[in-house]
Amino acid sequence: MSYQFLKNDFGKNILLRNNVPLMAFIRDDSKLTKLVMVNNFSSYDYDVDVISLTAKMLLEGTKKYSYEQLSDMIEFYGAEVKAYAKRDANIFSITVLNEYFHNLFDIFNDIFVESLFSPERLENVKMKEIEKLNIENSENSTRVVKRLRQALYDSKKPYGDVRIQERLKTVTVDDIKSCFSKLWINNCMLFVTGPSNTIEYIKDNVADVFCCDSDNAPVEVSIGPSQEQIIKMRDNTCQQVNIALGSITIPVIHEDYLKLLCTISFFGGGYLGSRLMQAIREKKGLTYGISANISSQRYSNFLCIRTAAKKEFKDEILYTIDHEIERLKNDLVAPEELDNFKKYFCGEIISLFTNVFSPVNHLLTTRILNMKDSYYYDLFMTVEQLTAEDIKDCAVKYLDFKKLTQVFIE
Repeated sequence: MSYQFLKNDFGKNILLRNNVPLMAFIRDDSKLTKLVMVNNFSSYDYDVDVISLTAKMLLEGTKKYSYEQLSDMIEFYGAEVKAYAKRDANIFSITVLNEYFHNLFDIFNDIFVESLFSPERLENVKMKEIEKLNIENSENSTRVVKRLRQALYDSKKPYGDVRIQERLKTVTVDDIKSCFSKLWINNCMLFVTGPSNTIEYIKDNVADVFCCDSDNAPVEVSIGPSQEQIIKMRDNTCQQVNIALGSITIPVIHEDYLKLLCTISFFGGGYLGSRLMQAIREKKGLTYGISANISSQRYSNFLCIRTAAKKEFKDEILYTIDHEIERLKNDLVAPEELDNFKKYFCGEIISLFTNVFSPVNHLLTTRILNMKDSYYYDLFMTVEQLTAEDIKDCAVKYLDFKKLTQVFIE
């Protein structure tokens, strides 16, 4: 299996005006250019409602172009333009044919130099976001994980803060302008995949408004109670129970992180051979699907086990999860089972790099999460060298059913 490319292609580092870093992947054989701008993790001072609305407002019109004109131009050039908020960063991206990139880059500059943030457009965006939030909150599978997040981080910023309809309604244009200035203009970096002439064009034409403050102080993250919590929410209209179990776990910079990621993937990753799928779905038929994963964030990670099943199966599912954790802690994984997992997980890593934009997408992820650029290569090698003893050791150190916060909607 070829994997050497995972450690070789980290792009070319270019410093633009005002100290803005550009990570460039030169692809002269590609017909498409992708440009991504991300804020440089400067502040978690804003509510998640303000942050998400600010991202949405970037495409709602400038002094030069109305919302309708921006939409028409993006459609005319056949481009994909996105602006969205994540827990640790805000991201703006453009994907377009090379011959139209100059036109879109001019629009990109205009959006960040002359954004209008009109009250009328804000009200329209708020209405759409409230409707979207209502749909999200009607799904118990979404609600149960949100509630777990709030419990683990005691509802505090940045990781325990979730969007709330009442708070969305109160966001003002002044809130948007302040968040835009703090999170988008003063601290940013760019990523691009495209031909060399496109990269030269960016160097020559990027707006002076962008800058990067290299003196950002590290962020202190509030973490919720560490003791076990059991939270029950009622939904008498549903025949199922939605279950989310979780706990704060080690950060991405911890020396055991990659081995723990492998252990959790073996335990409950998205494939039929995982321990939880085998024990709870294949052998007992208690649920259609169950998964365990680490939600990786820049300053704090959490383990999440989630499933949904008939309410009468809840206790047996919890017992089986506890039992499977104890098995990992007490018994070594069989060689054949470990070998099957390695083949699956190595294939998953390789499959992440399937197109011309894969390197820039994954470098973006590693920079946001403060990982090494060689993260995917290191993960691949960790999987290749993983032993049954490694899995047992990680289970003993980091898995304890009694310390999992439990959230149920039933």
